[in-house]
Amino acid sequence: MLASASSGLRPGRSTRVSHISPERLSEIRHARRPESRYADPGNCRFEVTQAERLMRREGIRWIDSTTRSIEEIATTILREMKIERHFY
Repeated sequence: MLASASSGLRPGRSTRVSHISPERLSEIRHARRPESRYADPGNCRFEVTQAERLMRREGIRWIDSTTRSIEEIATTILREMKIERHFY
């Protein structure tokens, strides 16, 4: 979870967030709420563009999650941040 700017917490340069293509986001949303503004491809493009601008401005790096599983995303983040993985 990323903190909002109003909380006073600011992510550091090592912060990684997930990024998705507007087309895939629209597909996922369409399955949840067909024919809605929420799922509209134009709205999804706008939202992804705004998120990219915010991440660039704040120096936040991202991982394209369009075709990756959550396990692949987690492994990439753990490896890049040099966090030891624990098995239970």
